[in-house]
Parts: sequence; structure tokens; C-alpha cells
Amino acid sequence: MNMYKMENNMYKMENNMYKMEKNMYKMESNMYKMENNMYKMENKMYKMENNMVKKENNMALLDDGWQEVDGRDAIKKEYVFINFIEAWSWMSSIALESEKNNHHPEWYNVYNKVEVIWSTHDVGGLSLLDIKMGYFCDNTYKRHEQNDY
Repeated sequence: MNMYKMENNMYKMENNMYKMEKNMYKMESNMYKMENNMYKMENKMYKMENNMVKKENNMALLDDGWQEVDGRDAIKKEYVFINFIEAWSWMSSIALESEKNNHHPEWYNVYNKVEVIWSTHDVGGLSLLDIKMGYFCDNTYKRHEQNDY
């Protein structure tokens, strides 16, 4: 009879081991879910931070004469130059920087006027890269204004 009790105890222990293993897998699954939720929260926080930085920088650009484009998440500005050559030279400078950043503007040129529009098609609207390029446009324009051609 002792042997039957030992065998029965052994089955109970084995059953308990399976239950523990099952619980361990559940805990592991819950850990992965928690980790995934943590990554989602980090991603949301990054997006919120990115939006805050974008809005702050966008406000500064709007103070410098940039305008929001009606019906789009984009910014635009018109630059006026002394002549066509000066406008074209400025556009060339912007084109070179655009190539470096693989980010290109929409723009329209008539004689000494250039209208530039920045928006990131990949994200469906304004990005920090648009803000960066807006500042680059302004700084390059200031350098062109200082030159006497």
C-alpha cells in the first residue's frame, strides 16, 4: 500500500509541476504583453513630445513670416529677391540642402519671387524636417540679402 501512496504522490507532484509550468507560461505571456504595452506607451510619448517640439518650432517660424497652408498640414513663405539670378541662386542653395536631407520642397518661381511650401508626404503633414528646412530657407535668404550682386 505504501507503494500505491508513493505512486499517487508522484502523480500529484507531476500534476503540480505541469500546473506550475502552465502558470509560468502564462506569466511569461503576460510579461510580453506588458512589454508590448510599454513600447506602445513609449511610442505615444515620443509622438506627443515630437508634436510639442514641432508646434513650438512652428510657432517660431510663423513669427518669422511663415504661414500655414489652408486645408493642409504644411507651411509656406514667399521670398522676394533683387532679381531672377539672385532668386535662382537661392533656390540652388535650397536644392543642394534638400538633396542632402532627401526632402524636397514644393515651390513656385516667377522672376524675383519664390514661394516655398514644406510638408512631409510620408507622415501626411508637417514634420521636424520641414521646420529644419524652413529655418534653413530663412538663414540662406539672410545670407543672400547681405550680398551685393
